[in-house]
Amino acid sequence: MKISCGYKIYTCYWLFLSKHILSYHSRSLLCMETSMGHIPEDIPHDFTKIRIENCHLTELPQGSFSKVSALEFLWLNFNEIALMNIKSLEGLASLTELRLQGNKLASVPWTAFQDTPKLKILDLKHNQLDVLPEHALRHLPALTYLDLSFNQLTVISKDVFLNWPLYQTAEKAWGKEGLVSNVVLALHENPWLCDCRLKGFVEFVRAISPPIILMNSYLMCSGPASKADKFFHEIQLKTCMKPVASAPETNITLPLGANATLTCLVKARPSPTIQWMYSLKIIRGFAGKIFFFHYYHPFNCCEPAVVALSVVYVEPSCCICFMKRCGNNTLFKVTSPYIFSDVPKPLI
Repeated sequence: MKISCGYKIYTCYWLFLSKHILSYHSRSLLCMETSMGHIPEDIPHDFTKIRIENCHLTELPQGSFSKVSALEFLWLNFNEIALMNIKSLEGLASLTELRLQGNKLASVPWTAFQDTPKLKILDLKHNQLDVLPEHALRHLPALTYLDLSFNQLTVISKDVFLNWPLYQTAEKAWGKEGLVSNVVLALHENPWLCDCRLKGFVEFVRAISPPIILMNSYLMCSGPASKADKFFHEIQLKTCMKPVASAPETNITLPLGANATLTCLVKARPSPTIQWMYSLKIIRGFAGKIFFFHYYHPFNCCEPAVVALSVVYVEPSCCICFMKRCGNNTLFKVTSPYIFSDVPKPLI
């Protein structure tokens, strides 16, 4: 049996180095530590198991295994896969197990799993996933094992799991019959950011009970500093609050050369990012600090100089204190209520 792989032909039972083995048995393909770089061509359609590991694969293009319609087990561990095409799993209606451990995936096209309705095991541990969208598990109705451990997840919504068809089914069936198979989740070793945005997920984890099982129930916070290294069951999180900004004075009239103090008061949870803008440009380097800045212009504008402060929102966690003024040579001192110990610095 021969399988073409780029410009080389590998014989399935050929031992060409002590650690480099390509074998064929029981309608399965095993490729270990070869430098193929891409998916082998001409894999027989009746193969049920493919295992390609340490072979320097970098992506899963469209229709990677579409001709192998009988495929049930696909192991692609310890490659360098960083890109997964949304149609990379097409034609794999019989697939029940997909393992992608130890790759470089920063994101997954979750709608790709529409092509794998029978998938029961999905192993994504030791990747670089930092986002899990609310619809992620919507197309995985048969999944009973999901491993997302050792990734870069910081904040996710509990709706990820509440929208999971199997979770909804298992909850109902368990209550009626108690005969549902266990559903295993692995979520440990992620840098969880335990602020109000994680409140729903923390509550979900605390409430998990059979048939849902956490592989490791001791999930730990990596931040903020006040909660770092604490377990989920040790913390209490408050509800998020949309930023509300106000200013004691929004319109100030001063003679040229006079000093003005502009204050922006912001209440929000989590702590907001505060930016000051001048002429539609963000003044960088001192968000949320006490500072001085000075603008010059060669022409007279108006007398007296008029300073106006208004507030606009750009996203739920960010507030911009936006300044508009007529004169360009007034010295301003702008303060924030959050940091009072910083030493003022001149900005030109």
